[in-house]
Amino acid sequence: MSYVDAETDADLDDERHDDSPGEHTPETGKVLPWPGSGGGTPGEVEPKDGPGTPGRTGVDESAPPTGESAGATPSLSTAAEEEQSDVATVSIRLRSDDWLAGEPAHELEECYLALTATSSTDLDRFAADLPQDRGCSLVQATLGMVGDALRSSLREDDRADLTDLLERALYDAIAVAGWADARQVFDGLTELTEGRWDAAPLIDRLARADSPVSGSLVRYLDERTIADLTEFVAFAHTLGPVAITWLMSLLARASQEPTRRTLVQALTEFCEGNPALVAPWLTDERWHVVRNAVCIIGTTAGGAIPALLHPLVDHPEPCVRREVIVALANTPIDAARPLLIALIEDSDASNRRAVLHRLGSERHPEVSAALLRIVRDPDFRRRPVEEVRSVTTALGGCAGDEALPDLEQQLYAPGWFNNWAAPHCQMIARCIIRIGTPAAVALLERNASSRVAATRDACRLVLRATKHA
Repeated sequence: MSYVDAETDADLDDERHDDSPGEHTPETGKVLPWPGSGGGTPGEVEPKDGPGTPGRTGVDESAPPTGESAGATPSLSTAAEEEQSDVATVSIRLRSDDWLAGEPAHELEECYLALTATSSTDLDRFAADLPQDRGCSLVQATLGMVGDALRSSLREDDRADLTDLLERALYDAIAVAGWADARQVFDGLTELTEGRWDAAPLIDRLARADSPVSGSLVRYLDERTIADLTEFVAFAHTLGPVAITWLMSLLARASQEPTRRTLVQALTEFCEGNPALVAPWLTDERWHVVRNAVCIIGTTAGGAIPALLHPLVDHPEPCVRREVIVALANTPIDAARPLLIALIEDSDASNRRAVLHRLGSERHPEVSAALLRIVRDPDFRRRPVEEVRSVTTALGGCAGDEALPDLEQQLYAPGWFNNWAAPHCQMIARCIIRIGTPAAVALLERNASSRVAATRDACRLVLRATKHA
């Protein structure tokens, strides 16, 4: 038994419908043996309805050859032999659905018997491995495949393709907060690229304001415990300083205090010894981002760099200016003094009090001169009592005898109501006694006998308290 391929079948149809006059050639197509049929030889076509019936494609050998047909018999035999040779060649190249065309059937049967003999063992192994395979994450499967590839010889284009694959796996691991898998993928990238992998493109993608992964990650971190936050920070450290951009974007979106505090601590560790790494965010249009950058700069070892913070003295947001004052607390006073003096006249009262508290800790003529300009202001007496107290306290800590004439004028308040005079004179007297020089004590003793009751009582009260009376 043989079969005819589609191309041969089409050729035979053309011959059947050929109405051109002339010698009739029997229908002999390009035939191939049916695999494993065991019947027929290449070049022979079995008739459909038996020998001698119309429509058969073979030749009826029982009919005696006559006329032109008898003379054509040798050519048919030669054509059959050539066709058999062609089939032997084609059967090497062509494939049927499951095996090579013309492949002996006994090999298929042997393979089937071999599979049957081992099927029970293979089925047991499949049943045992199936739960493990289903429980394996896509990232782990990717790592396993890349690990197998690394044990073989790789071309450069192969490494590039595997790098792209691992980058996608890393992105997927971050999306589901799988930090253990993410660290393994990062290690795989490092091994694959021999330490030359650049994480900047991935970080830039994650740091975008419209990144869905970072948006969901922030919400996830805001709901997690400190232990989970610490695990995330540990993964961020594996990325290196390039992760600063991503962490700053997460910090800008975080709404919970534990999350912000943990991220600030992580960024501080990245910027240790080099606070300028977060300098690009000092010019951000979002004031809370600027405040976060100032906080990181202020918490680094060695204190803030005043040159980085100087442009923020005039920032329109009071919270940013307050963070600048806090950041300067860890900076040596000589380096921080110019910025603090510039903030003495801050529009926010709480910021002014914080600046005065820091400036009043050391005597300095520039600070004294700046505070005396405030004292000489005609409206100084009309300021709130808390603010006057902050100015006089700082002036007593930073000024010398050069401030005494102006302070003595403040002991006398012409045109004041009596209920405001006494508290004001007492604050001025305490400022003078804090200066502590002999000239300051002499000024108080001299005014202790003043005819103005508020001035006299304030000087006597301060002298008794300091045992100078």
